[in-house]
Amino acid sequence: MRAGPPAFPPEAPTWLVVNPQARRGRESFERAREWLGRTVNLTGAFLPVSPQEMQRLLRQAVAQGVRRVVVGGGDGTLSRAADVLQGTDVALAVLPLGTGNTFAWGIGLPPIFHEWLAVVSEGQVERFDLGEVQSAGRRKVFLNTATIGVSERLVELLTPEAKRRLGWLAWPLAFRRALSATPAIWVELDYGTERDRFWTRQLVVANGRTVAGPIVAARDASAQDGWLEVFSLGGPSPWGMARSTLHVLCGRKLGVFDSHYHKATAFALHSAPCVPLDIDGDVWETTPVTFRVLPQALKVLVPGLRERGPRPHFRLFIPAHPVGRRSPASWTSARSGGSDRGHRSRPPLHAALHVVDVAESGRH
Repeated sequence: MRAGPPAFPPEAPTWLVVNPQARRGRESFERAREWLGRTVNLTGAFLPVSPQEMQRLLRQAVAQGVRRVVVGGGDGTLSRAADVLQGTDVALAVLPLGTGNTFAWGIGLPPIFHEWLAVVSEGQVERFDLGEVQSAGRRKVFLNTATIGVSERLVELLTPEAKRRLGWLAWPLAFRRALSATPAIWVELDYGTERDRFWTRQLVVANGRTVAGPIVAARDASAQDGWLEVFSLGGPSPWGMARSTLHVLCGRKLGVFDSHYHKATAFALHSAPCVPLDIDGDVWETTPVTFRVLPQALKVLVPGLRERGPRPHFRLFIPAHPVGRRSPASWTSARSGGSDRGHRSRPPLHAALHVVDVAESGRH
Protein backbone atom coordinates (compact mmCIF):
# COMPACT_ATOMS: atom_id res chain seq x y z
CA MET A 1 0.00 0.00 0.00
CA ARG A 2 1.31 3.41 -0.91
CA ALA A 3 1.69 5.98 1.85
CA GLY A 4 2.71 9.58 2.24
CA PRO A 5 1.21 13.05 2.27
CA PRO A 6 -0.60 14.53 -0.75
CA ALA A 7 1.68 15.77 -3.50
CA PHE A 8 0.34 19.33 -3.27
CA PRO A 9 -0.93 21.54 -0.44
CA PRO A 10 -4.57 22.71 -0.72
CA GLU A 11 -3.48 26.19 -1.83
CA ALA A 12 -1.53 24.93 -4.86
CA PRO A 13 -2.88 26.65 -8.04
CA THR A 14 -4.91 24.23 -10.16
CA TRP A 15 -6.46 24.52 -13.62
CA LEU A 16 -9.24 22.49 -15.22
CA VAL A 17 -9.15 22.06 -19.01
CA VAL A 18 -11.81 19.85 -20.62
CA ASN A 19 -12.34 18.90 -24.25
CA PRO A 20 -15.99 19.83 -24.94
CA GLN A 21 -16.10 17.33 -27.82
CA ALA A 22 -15.43 14.39 -25.49
CA ARG A 23 -18.23 12.12 -24.34
CA ARG A 24 -20.09 13.96 -21.56
CA GLY A 25 -17.50 16.73 -21.92
CA ARG A 26 -19.61 19.76 -21.02
CA GLU A 27 -21.59 17.92 -18.36
CA SER A 28 -18.41 16.61 -16.72
CA PHE A 29 -16.80 20.05 -16.92
CA GLU A 30 -19.56 21.63 -14.83
CA ARG A 31 -19.50 18.83 -12.29
CA ALA A 32 -15.72 18.79 -11.99
CA ARG A 33 -15.53 22.58 -11.70
CA GLU A 34 -18.05 22.51 -8.85
CA TRP A 35 -16.31 19.72 -6.95
CA LEU A 36 -12.77 20.98 -7.51
CA GLY A 37 -13.83 24.46 -6.43
CA ARG A 38 -14.65 23.00 -3.02
CA THR A 39 -11.51 20.92 -2.51
CA VAL A 40 -8.55 22.60 -4.24
CA ASN A 41 -7.44 26.09 -5.21
CA LEU A 42 -9.05 26.13 -8.66
CA THR A 43 -7.72 29.28 -10.33
CA GLY A 44 -8.84 28.53 -13.90
CA ALA A 45 -11.45 26.43 -15.71
CA PHE A 46 -11.62 26.25 -19.51
CA LEU A 47 -13.50 24.61 -22.37
CA PRO A 48 -11.14 25.18 -25.33
CA VAL A 49 -12.74 25.21 -28.76
CA SER A 50 -9.83 23.47 -30.52
CA PRO A 51 -6.74 21.34 -29.78
CA GLN A 52 -4.58 24.35 -30.62
CA GLU A 53 -6.35 26.49 -28.01
CA MET A 54 -5.99 23.72 -25.43
CA GLN A 55 -2.24 23.56 -25.97
CA ARG A 56 -2.02 27.36 -25.82
CA LEU A 57 -3.82 27.29 -22.46
CA LEU A 58 -1.46 24.63 -21.15
CA ARG A 59 1.59 26.63 -22.18
CA GLN A 60 0.05 29.58 -20.36
CA ALA A 61 -0.45 27.44 -17.25
CA VAL A 62 3.21 26.43 -17.31
CA ALA A 63 4.31 30.07 -17.69
CA GLN A 64 2.08 31.23 -14.81
CA GLY A 65 3.36 28.65 -12.34
CA VAL A 66 0.26 26.46 -12.11
CA ARG A 67 1.19 23.34 -10.12
CA ARG A 68 -1.32 20.84 -11.52
CA VAL A 69 -3.63 20.76 -14.50
CA VAL A 70 -6.71 18.56 -14.66
CA VAL A 71 -7.24 17.57 -18.30
CA GLY A 72 -10.55 16.01 -19.29
CA GLY A 73 -10.92 14.05 -22.51
CA GLY A 74 -9.90 10.87 -24.27
CA ASP A 75 -6.43 9.52 -24.97
CA GLY A 76 -5.91 11.86 -27.92
CA THR A 77 -6.59 14.89 -25.70
CA LEU A 78 -4.23 13.59 -23.02
CA SER A 79 -1.50 12.92 -25.58
CA ARG A 80 -1.71 16.50 -26.85
CA ALA A 81 -1.52 17.73 -23.26
CA ALA A 82 1.57 15.59 -22.64
CA ASP A 83 3.21 17.21 -25.67
CA VAL A 84 3.11 20.52 -23.79
CA LEU A 85 3.64 19.37 -20.20
CA GLN A 86 6.61 17.04 -20.84
CA GLY A 87 9.76 18.15 -19.06
CA THR A 88 7.95 20.76 -16.94
CA ASP A 89 7.14 20.84 -13.21
CA VAL A 90 3.39 20.83 -13.89
CA ALA A 91 1.62 17.59 -12.92
CA LEU A 92 -1.09 16.17 -15.15
CA ALA A 93 -4.29 14.99 -13.45
CA VAL A 94 -6.48 12.86 -15.72
CA LEU A 95 -10.27 13.19 -16.02
CA PRO A 96 -11.08 10.21 -18.29
CA LEU A 97 -13.86 11.13 -20.74
CA GLY A 98 -12.95 8.99 -23.75
CA THR A 99 -14.28 5.69 -25.04
CA GLY A 100 -11.29 3.48 -24.26
CA ASN A 101 -9.50 5.60 -21.62
CA THR A 102 -6.36 3.52 -22.11
CA PHE A 103 -4.01 5.74 -20.09
CA ALA A 104 -6.49 5.98 -17.19
CA TRP A 105 -6.64 2.17 -17.10
CA GLY A 106 -2.86 2.01 -17.11
CA ILE A 107 -2.40 4.24 -14.05
CA GLY A 108 -5.27 2.61 -12.13
CA LEU A 109 -7.64 5.56 -11.89
CA PRO A 110 -10.81 4.71 -9.98
CA PRO A 111 -14.00 4.73 -12.09
CA ILE A 112 -16.10 6.47 -9.40
CA PHE A 113 -16.22 10.26 -9.55
CA HIS A 114 -15.67 11.07 -5.87
CA GLU A 115 -12.77 8.59 -5.73
CA TRP A 116 -11.26 10.23 -8.81
CA LEU A 117 -11.57 13.58 -7.04
CA ALA A 118 -9.50 12.21 -4.17
CA VAL A 119 -6.71 11.43 -6.65
CA VAL A 120 -6.62 15.10 -7.71
CA SER A 121 -6.59 16.43 -4.15
CA GLU A 122 -4.67 13.70 -2.30
CA GLY A 123 -2.82 11.67 -4.94
CA GLN A 124 0.88 11.18 -5.42
CA VAL A 125 3.02 12.42 -8.32
CA GLU A 126 4.95 9.88 -10.35
CA ARG A 127 7.01 10.29 -13.50
CA PHE A 128 6.02 8.42 -16.66
CA ASP A 129 7.78 7.69 -19.92
CA LEU A 130 6.59 9.08 -23.23
CA GLY A 131 7.10 7.71 -26.69
CA GLU A 132 8.40 10.09 -29.35
CA VAL A 133 8.04 9.73 -33.11
CA GLN A 134 9.85 11.90 -35.69
CA SER A 135 9.15 12.40 -39.39
CA ALA A 136 10.81 14.87 -41.77
CA GLY A 137 11.82 17.26 -39.01
CA ARG A 138 8.51 17.09 -37.13
CA ARG A 139 8.06 15.33 -33.80
CA LYS A 140 5.15 14.21 -31.65
CA VAL A 141 4.92 12.38 -28.35
CA PHE A 142 2.44 9.69 -27.35
CA LEU A 143 1.23 8.30 -24.05
CA ASN A 144 -0.07 4.93 -25.17
CA THR A 145 0.44 3.76 -28.75
CA ALA A 146 1.52 4.73 -32.24
CA THR A 147 0.24 2.39 -34.95
CA ILE A 148 0.03 1.92 -38.70
CA GLY A 149 -2.53 -0.07 -40.64
CA VAL A 150 -6.17 -0.72 -39.84
CA SER A 151 -6.16 1.70 -36.91
CA GLU A 152 -5.60 4.71 -39.19
CA ARG A 153 -8.77 3.89 -41.14
CA LEU A 154 -10.52 3.13 -37.85
CA VAL A 155 -9.82 6.66 -36.62
CA GLU A 156 -11.58 8.08 -39.67
CA LEU A 157 -14.64 5.92 -39.04
CA LEU A 158 -14.79 6.46 -35.27
CA THR A 159 -16.16 9.98 -35.39
CA PRO A 160 -16.95 11.83 -32.13
CA GLU A 161 -20.62 11.50 -33.02
CA ALA A 162 -20.34 7.70 -33.42
CA LYS A 163 -18.50 7.29 -30.12
CA ARG A 164 -20.94 9.50 -28.23
CA ARG A 165 -23.94 7.67 -29.69
CA LEU A 166 -22.71 4.06 -29.60
CA GLY A 167 -19.93 4.01 -26.99
CA TRP A 168 -17.87 0.78 -27.10
CA LEU A 169 -20.23 -0.67 -29.72
CA ALA A 170 -18.82 1.82 -32.24
CA TRP A 171 -15.47 -0.04 -32.23
CA PRO A 172 -16.49 -3.47 -33.59
CA LEU A 173 -18.80 -1.89 -36.15
CA ALA A 174 -16.04 0.39 -37.44
CA PHE A 175 -13.37 -2.33 -37.22
CA ARG A 176 -15.09 -4.54 -39.78
CA ARG A 177 -15.25 -1.72 -42.29
CA ALA A 178 -11.68 -0.56 -41.59
CA LEU A 179 -10.27 -4.08 -41.98
CA SER A 180 -11.80 -4.58 -45.42
CA ALA A 181 -10.56 -1.16 -46.57
CA THR A 182 -6.92 -1.54 -45.42
CA PRO A 183 -4.33 -3.21 -47.72
CA ALA A 184 -1.42 -5.27 -46.45
CA ILE A 185 1.74 -3.27 -45.62
CA TRP A 186 5.39 -4.33 -46.04
CA VAL A 187 7.16 -3.30 -42.84
CA GLU A 188 10.87 -2.99 -42.09
CA LEU A 189 12.00 -2.34 -38.52
CA ASP A 190 15.63 -1.34 -37.96
CA TYR A 191 16.73 -1.80 -34.34
CA GLY A 192 20.37 -0.96 -35.03
CA THR A 193 21.87 -4.39 -34.35
CA GLU A 194 19.11 -6.32 -36.13
CA ARG A 195 16.26 -5.86 -38.58
CA ASP A 196 12.84 -7.42 -38.98
CA ARG A 197 10.83 -7.48 -42.22
CA PHE A 198 7.30 -8.79 -42.71
CA TRP A 199 3.81 -8.20 -44.09
CA THR A 200 1.02 -7.05 -41.79
CA ARG A 201 -2.15 -5.02 -41.62
CA GLN A 202 -1.46 -3.63 -38.14
CA LEU A 203 1.77 -2.67 -36.37
CA VAL A 204 1.65 -1.44 -32.77
CA VAL A 205 4.28 0.56 -30.85
CA ALA A 206 3.21 0.70 -27.21
CA ASN A 207 4.68 2.94 -24.52
CA GLY A 208 2.72 1.82 -21.49
CA ARG A 209 1.15 -1.16 -19.85
CA THR A 210 -2.21 -0.87 -21.59
CA VAL A 211 -2.59 -0.68 -25.38
CA ALA A 212 -6.39 -0.36 -25.80
CA GLY A 213 -8.69 0.13 -22.85
CA PRO A 214 -7.89 -2.71 -20.41
CA ILE A 215 -5.77 -4.76 -22.86
CA VAL A 216 -2.20 -5.15 -21.57
CA ALA A 217 0.80 -5.79 -23.84
CA ALA A 218 2.95 -7.76 -21.40
CA ARG A 219 3.04 -8.54 -17.72
CA ASP A 220 6.28 -6.64 -17.18
CA ALA A 221 5.38 -3.79 -19.55
CA SER A 222 5.15 -0.38 -17.93
CA ALA A 223 5.10 3.29 -18.86
CA GLN A 224 7.91 3.70 -16.33
CA ASP A 225 10.39 1.06 -17.50
CA GLY A 226 12.17 3.02 -20.25
CA TRP A 227 11.14 0.65 -23.08
CA LEU A 228 8.78 0.56 -26.05
CA GLU A 229 6.90 -2.64 -26.95
CA VAL A 230 6.70 -3.38 -30.71
CA PHE A 231 4.48 -6.06 -32.24
CA SER A 232 2.15 -6.82 -35.14
CA LEU A 233 -1.38 -8.21 -35.20
CA GLY A 234 -1.61 -10.85 -37.91
CA GLY A 235 0.01 -11.06 -41.33
CA PRO A 236 -1.08 -9.87 -44.78
CA SER A 237 -4.47 -11.59 -44.73
CA PRO A 238 -7.40 -9.62 -43.31
CA TRP A 239 -8.51 -12.82 -41.61
CA GLY A 240 -5.10 -13.05 -39.95
CA MET A 241 -5.62 -9.77 -38.14
CA ALA A 242 -9.24 -10.59 -37.37
CA ARG A 243 -8.15 -13.92 -35.90
CA SER A 244 -5.35 -12.30 -33.84
CA THR A 245 -7.75 -9.67 -32.51
CA LEU A 246 -10.31 -12.33 -31.62
CA HIS A 247 -7.64 -14.38 -29.87
CA VAL A 248 -6.69 -11.36 -27.77
CA LEU A 249 -10.28 -10.71 -26.73
CA CYS A 250 -10.86 -14.40 -25.96
CA GLY A 251 -7.67 -14.73 -23.90
CA ARG A 252 -5.82 -17.00 -26.32
CA LYS A 253 -2.11 -17.20 -27.18
CA LEU A 254 -0.41 -14.93 -29.67
CA GLY A 255 2.75 -16.53 -31.05
CA VAL A 256 5.93 -14.50 -30.55
CA PHE A 257 7.04 -15.19 -34.13
CA ASP A 258 3.72 -14.23 -35.66
CA SER A 259 3.60 -11.03 -33.63
CA HIS A 260 7.27 -10.04 -34.29
CA TYR A 261 7.51 -8.90 -30.67
CA HIS A 262 10.44 -6.67 -29.59
CA LYS A 263 11.37 -4.35 -26.75
CA ALA A 264 13.41 -1.31 -27.82
CA THR A 265 14.48 2.15 -26.72
CA ALA A 266 14.83 3.45 -30.29
CA PHE A 267 14.30 2.17 -33.83
CA ALA A 268 13.39 3.19 -37.38
CA LEU A 269 10.24 2.19 -39.24
CA HIS A 270 9.94 2.00 -43.04
CA SER A 271 6.94 0.72 -44.96
CA ALA A 272 5.70 0.13 -48.48
CA PRO A 273 3.53 1.88 -49.29
CA CYS A 274 4.15 4.90 -47.09
CA VAL A 275 1.22 5.12 -44.67
CA PRO A 276 -0.01 7.58 -41.99
CA LEU A 277 0.44 6.92 -38.30
CA ASP A 278 -2.35 6.79 -35.74
CA ILE A 279 -0.96 8.35 -32.57
CA ASP A 280 -3.26 7.88 -29.58
CA GLY A 281 -6.26 8.25 -31.86
CA ASP A 282 -4.99 11.13 -34.00
CA VAL A 283 -3.79 10.61 -37.59
CA TRP A 284 -0.33 12.14 -38.08
CA GLU A 285 2.55 12.10 -40.63
CA THR A 286 3.47 9.19 -42.90
CA THR A 287 6.30 6.67 -42.79
CA PRO A 288 9.29 6.50 -42.76
CA VAL A 289 9.64 7.56 -39.12
CA THR A 290 11.92 7.02 -36.15
CA PHE A 291 10.89 6.20 -32.59
CA ARG A 292 12.51 6.62 -29.23
CA VAL A 293 11.42 6.53 -25.59
CA LEU A 294 11.63 9.64 -23.39
CA PRO A 295 12.19 8.23 -19.89
CA GLN A 296 10.43 9.84 -16.93
CA ALA A 297 9.36 12.82 -19.04
CA LEU A 298 5.90 13.53 -17.61
CA LYS A 299 4.61 14.14 -14.08
CA VAL A 300 1.23 12.49 -13.45
CA LEU A 301 -1.05 12.37 -10.41
CA VAL A 302 -1.85 8.76 -9.50
CA PRO A 303 -3.91 7.16 -6.70
CA GLY A 304 -2.23 7.51 -3.33
CA LEU A 305 -3.44 4.12 -2.10
CA ARG A 306 -3.81 0.80 -3.83
CA GLU A 307 -7.32 0.04 -4.98
CA ARG A 308 -9.27 -2.47 -2.85
CA GLY A 309 -11.19 -4.22 -5.63
CA PRO A 310 -9.93 -6.15 -8.66
CA ARG A 311 -9.95 -4.71 -12.16
CA PRO A 312 -9.97 -7.02 -15.19
CA HIS A 313 -7.17 -6.86 -17.74
CA PHE A 314 -6.65 -8.70 -21.01
CA ARG A 315 -2.99 -9.47 -21.66
CA LEU A 316 -1.42 -9.91 -25.06
CA PHE A 317 1.97 -11.31 -24.02
CA ILE A 318 2.73 -13.04 -20.71
CA PRO A 319 6.20 -14.55 -20.19
CA ALA A 320 6.26 -17.84 -18.31
CA HIS A 321 8.94 -16.23 -16.18
CA PRO A 322 10.37 -12.68 -16.25
CA VAL A 323 12.38 -11.92 -19.38
CA GLY A 324 15.30 -9.54 -19.65
CA ARG A 325 14.93 -5.84 -20.36
CA ARG A 326 16.46 -6.12 -23.83
CA SER A 327 14.77 -7.69 -26.83
CA PRO A 328 15.54 -11.44 -26.70
CA ALA A 329 18.23 -11.96 -29.34
CA SER A 330 17.40 -15.64 -29.63
CA TRP A 331 13.95 -14.80 -31.02
CA THR A 332 15.21 -12.96 -34.08
CA SER A 333 18.14 -13.23 -36.41
CA ALA A 334 20.87 -10.64 -35.95
CA ARG A 335 21.81 -10.67 -39.61
CA SER A 336 22.64 -7.22 -40.92
CA GLY A 337 20.49 -7.93 -43.95
CA GLY A 338 17.41 -8.29 -41.78
CA SER A 339 15.49 -11.18 -40.31
CA ASP A 340 12.58 -12.86 -41.99
CA ARG A 341 10.33 -15.37 -40.33
CA GLY A 342 12.08 -18.24 -42.06
CA HIS A 343 15.47 -17.20 -40.64
CA ARG A 344 14.37 -17.08 -37.01
CA SER A 345 15.67 -19.53 -34.46
CA ARG A 346 13.16 -21.12 -32.14
CA PRO A 347 12.82 -19.41 -28.73
CA PRO A 348 13.67 -21.41 -25.62
CA LEU A 349 10.69 -23.12 -24.01
CA HIS A 350 11.09 -21.14 -20.80
CA ALA A 351 10.48 -17.92 -22.79
CA ALA A 352 7.16 -19.09 -24.24
CA LEU A 353 4.51 -16.39 -24.25
CA HIS A 354 0.91 -16.89 -23.29
CA VAL A 355 -2.30 -14.89 -23.22
CA VAL A 356 -4.69 -15.05 -20.30
CA ASP A 357 -7.72 -13.14 -19.10
CA VAL A 358 -7.19 -12.31 -15.47
CA ALA A 359 -8.37 -10.00 -12.73
CA GLU A 360 -5.70 -8.20 -10.78
CA SER A 361 -5.95 -6.13 -7.67
CA GLY A 362 -3.75 -3.13 -7.00
CA ARG A 363 -2.74 -0.21 -9.10
CA HIS A 364 -1.99 -0.96 -12.78
